[in-house]
Amino acid sequence: MDRPIAPDPLLNTTGLGGRTASTFDVNYFFDHGTNSLSICKFCHDLCNRNPAEFDNKYPSHIIQYSKNTATSTLRLHIEKFHLLDYLDLALQKDSDWPIQVKVVKDCITNGYSLQELKSLVDRGVGLKNLPPHPIIPTPNPSSGNTNDDHRSGTPPFSITIFHKSLVNFIIADDWLLQVVKCKEFR
Repeated sequence: MDRPIAPDPLLNTTGLGGRTASTFDVNYFFDHGTNSLSICKFCHDLCNRNPAEFDNKYPSHIIQYSKNTATSTLRLHIEKFHLLDYLDLALQKDSDWPIQVKVVKDCITNGYSLQELKSLVDRGVGLKNLPPHPIIPTPNPSSGNTNDDHRSGTPPFSITIFHKSLVNFIIADDWLLQVVKCKEFR
């Protein structure tokens, strides 16, 4: 079944043919070889299995994009229609994709784990306007509570989160002025 081709608002300067780590997600969801189009494999399979149901559920839904469509535009398609699948794949132990879907990347920067995001999306919660992740207090060791679950809210390590946390720490505790005065700093 032919579907409309999306307009190409942004040209992809690197091309979609490259198989770099930064495009693993797009290459997984889109077939770039058929008639020089970028076709969403997930939507195409669903449309082929039951075209009438697909058309009712997704009227005028675009599954084919120009070969020059930017990866950011293709990631918006993944975010809008396949976010749960994306999170499932990102959670697989052998997945070494860098997280490139902006809404997921932003949520991780705000302290959410992939598992938490998957749970939220599974319940129908939109990720675009989530507040920063609530901080789970560290239990007081003298209280006898030695439960290791207190770290479950700790975000996975990333350079972005590290830099943001470091800046917040320096600003909150005025460390910049303290450290510069320290003889070990000189």
